[in-house]
Amino acid sequence: MDRANSYVAGSRHKDNCHWFFNSREIDLVSQHAEKTTITDEIRVQSIAQVMSSERRKSMALEYLNSNLNREALSQVEM
Repeated sequence: MDRANSYVAGSRHKDNCHWFFNSREIDLVSQHAEKTTITDEIRVQSIAQVMSSERRKSMALEYLNSNLNREALSQVEM
């Protein structure tokens, strides 16, 4: 889950919000997977890192605009 999905999932509750995670999957995606003992603190840090990432997909138009902006800047600098 990225930042946007985490926000939607966590903000749509009325009274309480409970998050359930599979510790084996967290251990697999954790950067500390090579360690034999992974503590809950390391798991929480891994969850926070994954949930704070942004996986927004760019549209082709955004690439086009950035290329046009670069071309315009290069012409101005000449």
